[in-house]
Amino acid sequence: MALEDAAEQSHDLRAEPEHQHRQHEKSDKSSQENCHQEIAEAHLEHCRAQNQDLEWHRRWQHPRKHQRPEFMLLKRTMNFEETFFGNPLAQNLLPAKIPDDVQRNAAQCRPQRRHHDVHQKPPAILIHVRRDDKIHRHSQQRAVSKRNHKRSPNPEHLHQPQDPRRIARQDVSNGFQRKQLVYVIESDFVASRLGRLGRDLSCRGWDRRRRRENGPDMIADFGALMRKLVFSAAFLLLAIPFVIAQQYDVVIEGGRVMDPETGQDAVRNVGIRNGKIARISTAPLSGHRVIHAASLVVAPGFIDLHQHGQDLASQRVKAFDGVTTALEMEIGAPDVAEFLNSKQGHSIIHYGTTASHVAARALIFGAPLPEGTILPKSGPATDQPATPEQIARVQQRLRDQLDTGALGIGMGIQYTPGATRLEVIDMFRVAAERKLPVYTHMRSAGRIEPGSAIESVEEVIGASAITGAPLHIVHINSTCLRDSLECISLIEGARARGLDITTEAYPYIAGMTAINSALFNPGWREKLGIDYGDLVLPDTGEHLTKERFEELHNASKQQWVLVFANTQETVDAIIPNALIMIASDGAEGHPRNAGTYSRVLAQYVREQKTLTLMEALRKMTLMPAQMLERSTPAARLKGRLKEGADADVVVFDPQTISDRSTFQKPMEPSVGVHYLLVGGTAVIEEGKLVPEVFPGRAIVGPGNATAGNR
Repeated sequence: MALEDAAEQSHDLRAEPEHQHRQHEKSDKSSQENCHQEIAEAHLEHCRAQNQDLEWHRRWQHPRKHQRPEFMLLKRTMNFEETFFGNPLAQNLLPAKIPDDVQRNAAQCRPQRRHHDVHQKPPAILIHVRRDDKIHRHSQQRAVSKRNHKRSPNPEHLHQPQDPRRIARQDVSNGFQRKQLVYVIESDFVASRLGRLGRDLSCRGWDRRRRRENGPDMIADFGALMRKLVFSAAFLLLAIPFVIAQQYDVVIEGGRVMDPETGQDAVRNVGIRNGKIARISTAPLSGHRVIHAASLVVAPGFIDLHQHGQDLASQRVKAFDGVTTALEMEIGAPDVAEFLNSKQGHSIIHYGTTASHVAARALIFGAPLPEGTILPKSGPATDQPATPEQIARVQQRLRDQLDTGALGIGMGIQYTPGATRLEVIDMFRVAAERKLPVYTHMRSAGRIEPGSAIESVEEVIGASAITGAPLHIVHINSTCLRDSLECISLIEGARARGLDITTEAYPYIAGMTAINSALFNPGWREKLGIDYGDLVLPDTGEHLTKERFEELHNASKQQWVLVFANTQETVDAIIPNALIMIASDGAEGHPRNAGTYSRVLAQYVREQKTLTLMEALRKMTLMPAQMLERSTPAARLKGRLKEGADADVVVFDPQTISDRSTFQKPMEPSVGVHYLLVGGTAVIEEGKLVPEVFPGRAIVGPGNATAGNR
């Protein structure tokens, strides 16, 4: 019907009296309309001739095998509209945009087939342009670019593009040339018309029978359908990435999202994709996996800077405690490369280590650490001072370890009492060369001078001030004991004067260490203010006597022992302090390995209320992440719950989270963590450990950036 109406109109135009035609030419408007009428007539003549040749060719010469590509495209269009436009999701994906710099010829002249009986007519060309684009005319191709010859037509006249008279009313006369017939459609108009296009195609009720019976009519509408085909193809290509982009791997829905860095504390939906937090929104999100977190807290995974137990059993209980990253920073691994390689692909949570001064010193002294241990037995390698040559060799060993990915230097000075003050400063100098921190267990504890806890804090603060190396003092609660608050005041004063010094604590009254280490050299009872009976074997609960102590201290085999040297009042005063971050000093045999973080949330947030939930989370996430930033820029994406951060996420119930580990049952897992995601992969799901999942990755220093993929 559109062609017949157009034909009648063009016939009326040709029949117009000649003198009226001359009168219209006097006005610019009439002249332009005549030009448009000529275009319409040429278009109709073009369609008639093309349709006749194509229909004859289709029906008689090549009924199916050699059909022209236009027919095959048309058939695909029929099938496309039946499936695509019947899908309501497609209608929600607008608007689609076409890049400016893309050539927008919707079709080009195809090579003429070698069938002499078929007279090829110039095909219609559909060009998409933007509102401010202009047509650039070339001899062989109609390209579109900015500020060329003719402006694109106004889209309001294109609501019936199948009618050539509508096209003729637009100022596209220069686009009509001898070789090709050019239609120009604004690309901004595509999005607004695709919905209508789908309805138009659906209303036509195309089926195979009608296409067979009404071939000529169908061909007459070929130009309009080709335009719709181009619209549909462009829409589909642009819509599919949009649909995929809106799908998240995991969505945490309706949880109380808490981010210590920004202070956000609100109900939000969190979308996770490719191991990153891709979206935090109040709007509903769609994901392959949805975690319903109503009434639960969604927070960054906890970061433990002080974890000795790196075995799978320890990692399992750390996961139940909300920990997504556990690092060996106090003492460090004896061989960093071996440590990283051994855990590659076999770690539940993220891991990393410092370079061990203790191990390097023992190696240079000819007493390398036995496999599986991190502390040397008390002896010449721990108690004797090093020569300048030995100090230089220790320094080189540490540099080599830093080159393999160590995050800094770990110094257990109390375990190497033979190290002089100068040796300590020289080790700080190695860290300062790389702009990396030193994590240190101070030289001594207690109040007896010389060698008090206060003096020990002064020593490492001085070494940091002299060299410029950042300093982190580990478990200040168990080394400073009753003087812990005084030691914290020293750190506060140093920080106020520009020194980069931090510290940590754990919420237990007992410590644990190796009984055959130099910490128990003569004088330990006086320094710590305890006796033999305050030492307890974790495996059996045995309280030691002098004889039993001497036996174990002189043994070559390493034996852990619990040291009850602190008071609950001291611990309760330390944990809420603003300078204290939480770190477990975890190892199998002590309840802090399994329950440190849940214990803080249960006792100091929920019961004692000496910490707010946000303050506690800050001590467990943001503060250790900021300390870790001194070693690796990767830490900037940890300890936060914001878009772009690593998807290390803990989802827990603030009303029920609690530690269950005790000194009698130190490996009892905590309760209250419903979900734990490490790099976007769930390792705790509905309160249960997911078996055979190892998403943990190495966190490494600048010496070996490639190890970050392990």
